[in-house]
Amino acid sequence: MRKAAHNGCCRRVAQTRALCSVLWKLLVSEKLVEVLMEIEIPLVNVLADMELWGVGVDLERCIQARKLLVKRLKQ
Repeated sequence: MRKAAHNGCCRRVAQTRALCSVLWKLLVSEKLVEVLMEIEIPLVNVLADMELWGVGVDLERCIQARKLLVKRLKQ
């Protein structure tokens, strides 16, 4: 069982590495490496903090925005 688990893990690692290579080449060809490094990766930390600590919500503003949206949708 341990050998089967090891082989499964090795297979997944190899697949992930192959996928990473393909995706990296795609990022390079589309000139998106800078976007990844400057925007996407730093954003991961922000989103992780938001998930961990939560976000504040102004309930009154949400209700006002809802009323405004309903009014505009009716128009």
